Amino acid sequence: MKWLLYFLSGVVICALIKASLGYIGFWVGVSVLLLAWLSNFFTSGCVNNKILLKNSLRVDVVFVSAVAVGLGFVWASLDIRSMDHPSHFDAWYAKPFWVKGTVVGLPKLKEADFHFSFETECWIPLLSGQESPLQYRFDRLKRKLCRPPASLRRLQVSLYEWQGRSIKPGMTAWLPLKVKPPRGTVNPGTWDYERWLYVYRVGGRAVLADSDLMPLWLAEKFALDRFRYKISDKIRNIVGSTEVSSSLFPALLVGDRRYFTAEQWQVFNTLGIGHLIAISGLHIGLFSLFGMGLVRLVVRSRAYLLHYWPLQHWQLLGALVFGTVYSLMAGLSLPTVRALLALATICIWQWTRSVFSAFQTLVVVVCLVLVFCPRAVFDVSFWLSFGAVALIIWLLSQKTLFPAWLNAVRIQAFLCVGLVPMNLMFFQQVTWLAPLVNLVLVPLVGWVLIPLLFLSLLLALISEKLFGLLLGALAFAVDWVWEGLQWLGNNAWVSTPIFIQQPIIWIGVISAIGLWLLPFGWPKKWLSLVFLAVVLLLKEHKLAPGEFSLAVLDVGQGLSIAIQTRDHVLVYDTGPAYDQSSSADRVIVPFLKYYHRSKIDMLVLSHLDHDHAGSAVSLANLFPIEHEIGLAPLGLGKTQSICVRGKVWQWDEVRFEVLYPMEVFAENEITRNVSCVLRVSGAYHSVLLTGDIDRDMEQTLLKTDSTLEADVLLVPHHGSVSSSSTGLLYRVNPNLALVSYGWRNAFGHPHPEVLRRYQVRRIPVLSTANSGAITLLSTSSSGELPQLEEARKDDRPIWRY
Repeated sequence: MKWLLYFLSGVVICALIKASLGYIGFWVGVSVLLLAWLSNFFTSGCVNNKILLKNSLRVDVVFVSAVAVGLGFVWASLDIRSMDHPSHFDAWYAKPFWVKGTVVGLPKLKEADFHFSFETECWIPLLSGQESPLQYRFDRLKRKLCRPPASLRRLQVSLYEWQGRSIKPGMTAWLPLKVKPPRGTVNPGTWDYERWLYVYRVGGRAVLADSDLMPLWLAEKFALDRFRYKISDKIRNIVGSTEVSSSLFPALLVGDRRYFTAEQWQVFNTLGIGHLIAISGLHIGLFSLFGMGLVRLVVRSRAYLLHYWPLQHWQLLGALVFGTVYSLMAGLSLPTVRALLALATICIWQWTRSVFSAFQTLVVVVCLVLVFCPRAVFDVSFWLSFGAVALIIWLLSQKTLFPAWLNAVRIQAFLCVGLVPMNLMFFQQVTWLAPLVNLVLVPLVGWVLIPLLFLSLLLALISEKLFGLLLGALAFAVDWVWEGLQWLGNNAWVSTPIFIQQPIIWIGVISAIGLWLLPFGWPKKWLSLVFLAVVLLLKEHKLAPGEFSLAVLDVGQGLSIAIQTRDHVLVYDTGPAYDQSSSADRVIVPFLKYYHRSKIDMLVLSHLDHDHAGSAVSLANLFPIEHEIGLAPLGLGKTQSICVRGKVWQWDEVRFEVLYPMEVFAENEITRNVSCVLRVSGAYHSVLLTGDIDRDMEQTLLKTDSTLEADVLLVPHHGSVSSSSTGLLYRVNPNLALVSYGWRNAFGHPHPEVLRRYQVRRIPVLSTANSGAITLLSTSSSGELPQLEEARKDDRPIWRY
């Protein structure tokens, strides 16, 4: 069993290295194996050496451990290399191809847009005038060339404003596609989309290469996902599509989480109950227990079956069959596969009457998961699920005198508290209410709701009316409970999250919880209170008066800037919004929460273009705004004022001054060129924020007697050729320029001529497209320029493209 642990350590060590090792990692692992073999060869040959004979057992242990670590290292490095994105893959991106493949998973429909996973088989270039892939001449050489690299075997395809036939699982087609790399925005405290794509082996996002070319549909293969698709649609037709039950029931039965809204996810995340809607060990375990009970009743009524197998074997078979069926219904997602492997391992060992402990079973399951998918170590759910199982095993090993029901409550309480360190480690936050909510909802969902949902599914085979009645009753109860959860999630004083960024703090929390979880009677458990007291006494470092931090957030093709002083927050523009999400809920709100901010003191909208103010309404719904300034305020803050030259205020010895526009404009006169220009001056540095002003507005600004000099300049209009005039650069004379734009955007921002102007004046330019979120920290120790942090470059894990 020890060599399995060493194999696990090799996989984890290789996978957690924050740089793509490629073939270097492979040869490191091979070197470990070679050294282990050589050491064993020479030591085993020296049989006359008494010292070596005396320590032969130690040599064997070292040999086995080295081999196991080396194997794990080699295996993980090969898997990492198989999905790496070297530069020569750029030949596959941004060029049109006819791509043959199959629709897998459950397609998602947003208004008139389809989004689905596409398992590709063959790629051929889309030539000019080629209306069908059948016009392409296949010879032996081209057949070899049409196979894509391993990283592009699965794509996320989006068909916008789709008016063609409905997309269903199992459909095979030739699609005219243009593929984009697996790239997303990178900001502190936000969800890492690129890591998700990497873990689930998605090589890129694709759109139609030409709207005039129609896909060539070939066939509709049998797919289990189609069965899931029909069940989900049937439930929504009965329940309706407005209440939370219409999203929750398909998620619990068939793993279909397509219909949850951003507001519902916000409540799940705030209360820490998102794990309840992910089909994993809890749900499969319950379904397996149901299978064991049903098989037990059948076998006892058919005694002749005991002549073939004992009752325990029949029960194990029932558990394995029912668990497999539920896993297939859930689409065999990564958490589901983990739970199924655990169930299969336990059933096989019980069947063979092998004497293995629960901990040894857990080690074998983890090894199996990492053999099939070494990159699972990058999935947060991997650590949370196996951490929860390990904690349960440890708790069950402790002998108690509690009755069964009270022991179940004890385990749930310890589980809620015991997973706090992992939440702090991965999310730097935890909601204090989450353990209490989970203590009630986990048994309610696991032991009541899920069995009743499966009962309703069985009733559908007998009577559609009974199915509808039971499902309607469950929907009424769930929607009533949801009202209370919404109230809890939307009240800040109830669900205020606790954010911990400093490692020393969460290490103290882990130590305190670890001591508290020790068995009763363990000496010096009172030290847990000492650790917690030390953590509470530690104060987070705050900015001093005159200091400020400014973050140009990575929101794609748009602009959003967050400025923090000691006790205040200003947000300059909010970035774009999308169908069911926005820059507010994806970037701005998580970023502000990451820095312990509970409100926005001032929202400044430079102008009302979608890429600058598209998420303003969403931000106001998610985060309290005290005051709003804009050319035409939208009424999003408690108070509003017009953005006009002469407006000045000061926070914590940091000065904010509006330099443009010179006068109040009527709403019909406001264009992109008329932007609210803001100058921020601290004790050590200054920044000029320019919005989307063009050359004409820049000349108007230059004619004023305002102080335009600044250490840092926000490049006007994302680097458009109509902005960044030589006069402006001369007058501002910045030491650094920042530009926000989407990577490979359709507008060609920033223009090469604009970049040349900055280069001539030797002004370095940083962009959110290449650096992710750019954070400037203006403090007394910063020097000539503020301290710089680039989210994409400072932290470069292997999944970054």
